[in-house]
Amino acid sequence: MDEANDQLNISDARQFLRDYIESNQDEIVLWLTGVSRQDFGAELVLLRLEAQKIDTAFDLSGIALGNAMTMFKDLEGGYRAAQKVVEHNSALGEDIPTELLHFLENAPKSGKQIGRSAKYARRDLLVLILLKYLTTVFGLPKYSGVVKLHKLENPNELQQSTAIGLIHAALAPFSKIIGNTDLASLERATREFEVKYPWF
Repeated sequence: MDEANDQLNISDARQFLRDYIESNQDEIVLWLTGVSRQDFGAELVLLRLEAQKIDTAFDLSGIALGNAMTMFKDLEGGYRAAQKVVEHNSALGEDIPTELLHFLENAPKSGKQIGRSAKYARRDLLVLILLKYLTTVFGLPKYSGVVKLHKLENPNELQQSTAIGLIHAALAPFSKIIGNTDLASLERATREFEVKYPWF
């Protein structure tokens, strides 16, 4: 590709990232802040309980209540699911069984939520997915290939010419979640993640 095409591809890739992040900011924040095992488990419980529509209450009568209480008590995320069920049914004006109210009065000890290493793994996976997209669709080089980045004549050169550089700049709005990481560190972390989890 000639220089003009390279610049066009870089411009298109930058615009794609800008549009993608603007359109999916809430989802990205949710991903980076981490869906814990408790949250994931709660969603599975809610799927099993099957409230069919937004304006339909969860069935908490008879055998259905017994099955629900078993899941609330025994499955990871059950307590959180119980909270959501009560909120949902209460908003619809449904009576809440006493057994369920008593259960919610005794909150289980909270387990360890997403930690530092998991947070960065989520970031690295997001970066890797975007890297593969930018290199495939726009033909950008994935990484700089430069060992030391602090001696560049133009400090913005890598951000303007590589997929990792464009992504590094695009993730700036999420620095409060993932921290301020320089370009070299992000590239190194992503390379390591790619080697450790090659199926991504």
